[in-house]
Amino acid sequence: MEKVVAFIDGSGLYVALQHTFQKATVDLEALVSKLVGNRFLIRAYYYGSGIAEPKEVVQRQQQFFQALRRIPHLEVRLGRLVQRGPIHMEKGVDVIMATDLLRLVDVYDTAILVSGDSDFLPAIQAVKDRGKVVELAFPPLGLSESLKAASDVAILIDEEFMKGCWLAKEERADAIKRGVLDALSFYEPGILLSQRNISEILEAVTAINESFQTVAGRDRVLIPDVSPKVAAVMSRACSGRTAFQHYVGDLCTLLEFKVENLKGVTTKHESDWKGLRLLEQFFAEQNLLNHEVRTRFDYLRKLILLRNQMLPYHRPSNQIRVLMAELGLIKQPTEPEDWQSNWNNITGDFLRSLHIIGAALDVVESKKG
Repeated sequence: MEKVVAFIDGSGLYVALQHTFQKATVDLEALVSKLVGNRFLIRAYYYGSGIAEPKEVVQRQQQFFQALRRIPHLEVRLGRLVQRGPIHMEKGVDVIMATDLLRLVDVYDTAILVSGDSDFLPAIQAVKDRGKVVELAFPPLGLSESLKAASDVAILIDEEFMKGCWLAKEERADAIKRGVLDALSFYEPGILLSQRNISEILEAVTAINESFQTVAGRDRVLIPDVSPKVAAVMSRACSGRTAFQHYVGDLCTLLEFKVENLKGVTTKHESDWKGLRLLEQFFAEQNLLNHEVRTRFDYLRKLILLRNQMLPYHRPSNQIRVLMAELGLIKQPTEPEDWQSNWNNITGDFLRSLHIIGAALDVVESKKG
């Protein structure tokens, strides 16, 4: 019988479920069982991170980990959670997972990797080189395309797949005892998601500027620096209209690309073109305006228009609700969680836009090299 080991990126799965389904009350035991099917499960490894404070959250998290350990054939492996400014980030978890994938390679026939992180590409290739099969399973919104391409089998954890893997409403109060909620849900879920997105946005900005400097010159950048103060503000809870308006305004400042630097790498432009239009022209001249890139530019234009239609830039109007609907947002938010959900969606889509822009710049950089 085929022997299987499952490697689960706990926090990554939680964030992706929250982003995709706006809930993360997953029955972990049921999910693993569905992924394994009729094969023989050697063991499932759940990777997370421990926290040091506050005390009451630490106690609840320890209860959660104890409950996870009661799930048959599941072992908990912990990294650590460190604070970077206002943002909590995991450290060491991906290293532990990659090490275990290779350390246990003689134990299993198939590794099921529940993660969307492209950092695992080298480990996946090493496992495949040993003659083993790698199955990838993750929600579509958090899945790296390169990771999907590298795996032997890719399973999308979509709405259909999750049938029978959600915790029933009446069971949620007992979730900690049953060990089916992710430990990071002890933080405010929406805030955790936006914090992670903002942190990754800052990393994407750095990568984009490095690629652009190769194309345009070492003294030139594409995106202005983000001050620590602005990053801290955008990482806070978004509990109402005022916060949402300010956060969107702060995020859109990243789209105020360095106009003169862009004009230096385009052969055709008008004097009144702004940064986003200039970048689009640059990509057009490089034959990189495919459907995916055009879709991202359309999204960013709508986001800027939303910013411009909101206070303090403009008096509120019905057009705001139209734009919010087009951007996939709750167009008439009333509760704090509605505003947080909208902010989560914006930071997630903005991050995807930066990744696609960065990938296009990488193509230009490789041509230049």
